[in-house]
Amino acid sequence: MKQVYLKQKIFTLVDRYSVFDEFQNELYTVEGKFFSIPKRHEIYDAKTSTLLYTLRRVFFSFLPTFDLFDAQGNPIAHIKKRFTFLHHRIDIESSLGDYTIDGDLFGHDFILYKSGKTVAECHKKWLSWGDTYQITVHEEEHLSLYVALILAIDQAIHENKGSSGAHHH
Repeated sequence: MKQVYLKQKIFTLVDRYSVFDEFQNELYTVEGKFFSIPKRHEIYDAKTSTLLYTLRRVFFSFLPTFDLFDAQGNPIAHIKKRFTFLHHRIDIESSLGDYTIDGDLFGHDFILYKSGKTVAECHKKWLSWGDTYQITVHEEEHLSLYVALILAIDQAIHENKGSSGAHHH
């Protein structure tokens, strides 16, 4: 089991943010390409600067929908927000299986399940360096994938909250 951290306020239209371990070592860097069409985020290994994943907004989709690709451009997962009146619902289909999400998505307090088993969690924490999201990954060998999926979930939730991407720079 591995825990990593994202400082709060990172899901704004900044071009770059980081994922840290508990000692504040940078593990991953995420770069937003807001002017590319469609919009995309690239996730890099912080130590080697190697591209790990690209998260790309699906063009012409009515509700936020994203595709996650590996470094070679192979599709890994499809993340789609569903319209429900009572709460946010996001479906994830992936080459490793399908995932379900339960919890308060908007409050960054949710659990990611695969075949009924908890594989990753996102919880808001107050740490010495400020308000932070703690991501707990139960299958450490898939750490970077689950970090990427949680970033995708966040993008899908917050997409239409005043961030079309063009008028903020």
